[in-house]
Amino acid sequence: MSPPLALLHGAGCDAASFAELRPHLGAVVTHALELPGRAARPGPAPRSAAEAAADVARQLEALGAVPALVLGHSYGGAVALELALEWPALVAGLVLVSTGARLRVHPALLASLEAAVASGAPLRLPAPWQPGTPEALIARFERATAAIPPPTVLADWRAADAFDRLADLQRVRCPALVLTGTEDPLTPVKYARHLATHLPDAELQLLEGAGHLLPLEHAAEVARHLLAFIARRRA
Repeated sequence: MSPPLALLHGAGCDAASFAELRPHLGAVVTHALELPGRAARPGPAPRSAAEAAADVARQLEALGAVPALVLGHSYGGAVALELALEWPALVAGLVLVSTGARLRVHPALLASLEAAVASGAPLRLPAPWQPGTPEALIARFERATAAIPPPTVLADWRAADAFDRLADLQRVRCPALVLTGTEDPLTPVKYARHLATHLPDAELQLLEGAGHLLPLEHAAEVARHLLAFIARRRA
């Protein structure tokens, strides 16, 4: 039997990010977790990936879902790495999707977020959709993200910008699957290659022509690689 799968969303997102992926996962027990600062979890958002990982550790222990296979998308991948480094007994393996060991955010984006929060203006953060993405999918995602309080979005992106575990990857002891799209504008292929090269036990899978939002736009392909990874590790 495979370990339970914990799904960690990206900055400015929530568990709805995995609505497309979960139906493709068959009998795998999944827990789509949410960080604080969202509708289901009121309160201030974590100020760092380390704080977010501590929250995830508490959630997993409360669910009895340990050790878990932890899939993190984008900033969620940073949180997953923190969890594997600081709470290794809780993590059976990592699935690092469209992420990196260091996540820098363009200063102009942070400045626009800070200005919007200070003025009370609505946030306008266009997601990096690929051409041909169904309009219904875009609309569902935008409704979900629009409901997230702007201070939470800003806190998430600040935490992503501060994240840096480049020097610590060799300390991760669980197996990892690294997935990224070859056309990802936010976390390019070099980030994934660095993870796969410096983690002690990692596999790299590149999704040709795919962008950043893999769990949404390429859910079936992500699930196929994930289930194959689980099967190989079980064998």
